Amino acid sequence: MEQPEVFEYGNYGVNIKLTSMETNKDVIWVRGNSFILVDDPKRGDFLLGGQRVALLSINGMGEIRWPVWSRDIIDGLKYLVKGDFDPSWDCMMHLKAYQHFGLAVYVEA
Repeated sequence: MEQPEVFEYGNYGVNIKLTSMETNKDVIWVRGNSFILVDDPKRGDFLLGGQRVALLSINGMGEIRWPVWSRDIIDGLKYLVKGDFDPSWDCMMHLKAYQHFGLAVYVEA
């Protein structure tokens, strides 16, 4: 899979404007919400390769709607393992975005 673009903080929140509601390597749409990756070497909860990144939901102007936290992914994985989940839960939406980008959870040593 081709690496997704990792955006930067800037403009209204992130230096991207969305022009369509299409999932591609750089953006995933889940339940009407868009998710992208942003370079965040000090606070990012995730790793893409060796790069520390944040997983964010943004609006069309690039304004940050909310960050996805590692605990959301851990909760989603727990529900999957138990077989006790509902695709409408937010943690499952976040897990789908996490999986789309092929991320790993950042763990501080």
